[in-house]
Amino acid sequence: MIMGRNSSLEIFLNNRRCVNDMNKLLIALGVLILVIGVGAYMVLVPPSPTDALLYIERGTVEVNLGSGWQAATHEMELTAGNAIRTTDGEALVVIRESEFVYLEPNTELSLDEVSGKKVMLTQAAGETWNKVNKLTGVEEFEVKTPNTVATVRGTSFIINDNELLAEEGVVDFASGPQKVTVKEMQKALRSTMEAQSLTPQDRARFDKYKAAYLKTLKILREREIQKRPFLIKAASTKGYSYQKILDTLEQVDNDPNPVEDGYLNKVPSIYKPQVDRIYKLTKEIKNVKKFQLATASTSLCARSGKCRIWAACGQTSDQLMTDGLGTGCVDAYAAASASISYCGHFTVAQGGQACNYQDKTLQQRCICP
Repeated sequence: MIMGRNSSLEIFLNNRRCVNDMNKLLIALGVLILVIGVGAYMVLVPPSPTDALLYIERGTVEVNLGSGWQAATHEMELTAGNAIRTTDGEALVVIRESEFVYLEPNTELSLDEVSGKKVMLTQAAGETWNKVNKLTGVEEFEVKTPNTVATVRGTSFIINDNELLAEEGVVDFASGPQKVTVKEMQKALRSTMEAQSLTPQDRARFDKYKAAYLKTLKILREREIQKRPFLIKAASTKGYSYQKILDTLEQVDNDPNPVEDGYLNKVPSIYKPQVDRIYKLTKEIKNVKKFQLATASTSLCARSGKCRIWAACGQTSDQLMTDGLGTGCVDAYAAASASISYCGHFTVAQGGQACNYQDKTLQQRCICP
């Protein structure tokens, strides 16, 4: 009987050990599945965009993170509730890695809401240039000044408390009960609340933002790549070092053909969500460069004191030429007296030859026929 009891006890203990071993195995399998699942999630789901990034273009820029104003740092991360102000400086704020707000000197901007779907800004003072791309899912974009509200449907515009200028897209501009829809190449003044065409001087105001916009687009794209180390590692197995990735993207940027579509088609479907923002940023970079190239190639160079005419103007007079944006014709003499940037207005010596440029940055060179 005692032997029987011992045998029963041994059987019970053995069964208990088996159950414990099985539980440990199940736990180990559960942890393994969890790790694999997390890894798969990281591969399949792209990282969330940063709420806001601050790029200091020049001079003094300050931020208020909730405990008073302090000196800002370049490329610092911001979020809803934070504020930025410029004194003698200028800064570019990138919201959700898609929407761009350039702060002119003496401007104060609060980030009221920067969620995935909505961006709400309060511009207490100064002037901003806004470029709304909606590349990362933002559906609503609104800027409030002390006396006006701008609601955007995807556009490029300049706003201060007295006026709104739209370079592209459509903006609903309101002041109290009055409201006006401002379309591409139009502006509205708070004093009249009527849409009217931009003057050549108005259009020239947009020129200064192009270089900063293009530079920051490339920075954002590189950040997107750095967020995905597994993609960098996978590319290295195919002979693409990190530097070669950047060099290839630069070649894609400069190619007038949509070669980026071919690269995207080679990406396995499972990885496409991860490269979607990189692809969209590349598309936008190419659009900006294409615009600059078109502007340079169709703008006119001064020769022997005369101005060549862009054929799209439909004019033959030597007194007419395209403006700095390549969007229309202006009288050359009137433009010169108003100091509007245009091809031939700024000249520098390079290689023993006088080369004409469209703007003060000397970045948009004219291509002479």
